Amino acid sequence: MTTPVGMNVLISQRHILWSLIKKELKTKYIGSLLGVWWSVVTPLLIMATVTFIFTKIIKVNIENFSLFSLAGLLPWFFFSVSLSESSVSIIQKAQLLRQYNLPVEFIPLSVVCANFINFVFGLIFIIPIFCLFNIQVTKTLLGLPLVLLAHLFFVAGLGLVVACVNVFVRDLSHLLGTILLFWFWITPIFYSIDMVPDPVRWMYNCNAMVFYIRIYRDILLFGQFPGAHLWGVAIFLGLVTFGAGYLFFLSRKKYFLKEL
Repeated sequence: MTTPVGMNVLISQRHILWSLIKKELKTKYIGSLLGVWWSVVTPLLIMATVTFIFTKIIKVNIENFSLFSLAGLLPWFFFSVSLSESSVSIIQKAQLLRQYNLPVEFIPLSVVCANFINFVFGLIFIIPIFCLFNIQVTKTLLGLPLVLLAHLFFVAGLGLVVACVNVFVRDLSHLLGTILLFWFWITPIFYSIDMVPDPVRWMYNCNAMVFYIRIYRDILLFGQFPGAHLWGVAIFLGLVTFGAGYLFFLSRKKYFLKEL
């Protein structure tokens, strides 16, 4: 009975969630000159930096390395920033929760959704660059909404988990930075999965972000539709992670006010 009740709250009180998302976006860029354009500028600056390092110093032999890394950086930023901000979201908004009777799960979900809007905004302005380098990309963009939705569900599910756990174990928000750094380097953003030695490739088969980044690359860089296996895993991970994360959150949220 927990899942239907939880989903009913999401649907019936979606206007509250949307208000929190808008507030999150305003707060994120208050006093900023570039505002939401940072979602475009940041990955481009990092792409330029790593392109110089990996092509001129380390000399990685990957065609169109700038776009190759950019196709991985954009979804990674959405993932990592969402988790980092979600982990502290409930604690930071404890006063808001005491003042207003609103679904607690809307706090981390609003953080994830706000970052998702930033992510999509950045994609909209960067997609033409991919199309200029490979016209076939225009034919595969129809698959982009599906991977975006699956990715959103995956990140939202994890966001709910880290937000919940950090209420009870405050060290998580500090540990999460280290976990994400390790996760970043075992995700093939600046290198190809083919470059990974066979003895350690099992780690990449257990890394959910590998599947999402491979789909983004197929669509945005190579201009080809991902295989059914990739789609199946990405959608499955998204739905299961969100469902499990939401159930876990609902089972613990009655204890939040005692901890805040």
